[in-house]
Amino acid sequence: MFTREQITAFFYTTPHWQMSPDAEAANQHGKDWAVQMRLVRSDQGERMVNAWNIGISAACAYPRARGAALDLITDWVTWALFHDDNLGSIYHDPRRTAPIIEETVRVIHSAPSADGSPPPTGADRALKDVLRRAEEMMSPAWMRRFRHSLEGLQRGNFAKSVALALGRPLSLEEIFAIRRDDIGMLAPMMMIELFEGFELPETLAFSRPLRTMQDKLSEAIAIQNDVFSLARDRTDAESGHNADSALNTVLALEHLDSRPPEEALLAARALYHDRLDAFDQAEADFLHLCEILKTGPEDSRLIDHYLTDMQDLIPGTCHAHLAVARYLHDHPTDYVPASSELLPDHNHPLPTLRRMA
Repeated sequence: MFTREQITAFFYTTPHWQMSPDAEAANQHGKDWAVQMRLVRSDQGERMVNAWNIGISAACAYPRARGAALDLITDWVTWALFHDDNLGSIYHDPRRTAPIIEETVRVIHSAPSADGSPPPTGADRALKDVLRRAEEMMSPAWMRRFRHSLEGLQRGNFAKSVALALGRPLSLEEIFAIRRDDIGMLAPMMMIELFEGFELPETLAFSRPLRTMQDKLSEAIAIQNDVFSLARDRTDAESGHNADSALNTVLALEHLDSRPPEEALLAARALYHDRLDAFDQAEADFLHLCEILKTGPEDSRLIDHYLTDMQDLIPGTCHAHLAVARYLHDHPTDYVPASSELLPDHNHPLPTLRRMA
């Protein structure tokens, strides 16, 4: 297994990370909420959600989030994981995924019921609860954007289902097009505004530089997830049991160019670095746009906080993966020679990006 120092160095980040001080409270809240929403209905489901450590993961990704806002982020991630697991065994059949995804989109855009009664199913009940609580904290304009981001996740889920049904190998471009939505990071990025207590002006929220930042960050986090999941996805690919293995970028790099595993991991790290560079450039463009629009001093201060939170997601999501039990034994060391460039303990230190300096 990679050490914590080695796996974090692979992603150009530090082995130590400051999480939100409300991490434990959010973790317990998430477990209780999953039971309350009837997402957990068995001892096996309870063991699964306990192993996820979702509140700890959320606290790693959002070290500045506190209290009710961190609880809401934890609950959204909990719902998203249960929703993905609900689709997991049927992803290869769009005829079966389509009704679930269509119903989820209906719930995303539906108004609260007239009598205030919750939806009957656990997944719908949980999603409505997240939407209700977000609506109490944010404006109608923000909620429209948030609902659109949730619809994007469903678009990614169905695109994955269709791609698997077609059965042909996907190019890297096709994989990233799906993963940008399927990784589900747009909604969590929007929740930065929720816990910071401000909303981006609409002109900035819909700007191309911000969209590029969101896309490149989503792709980078997808690569993180694929490296952490590599051992499991490889095993599942051999048995034909896991839909995610067909979209794992490291496995795709192996198959498309007949690369050995070590070279595929090195290529994946290069793609990851490229995404971080593109994120940096888009961030500079975003700040330039703020200057052009003559953003006032108070808005500039809040936007600076927003960008710090976006940057924190890069190392934060790496540490969030380390907090989840199912990733702890999935590091791909079985495919890496002891003298590999992938292991900085046996070679020169990896470069440090500007934001980590």
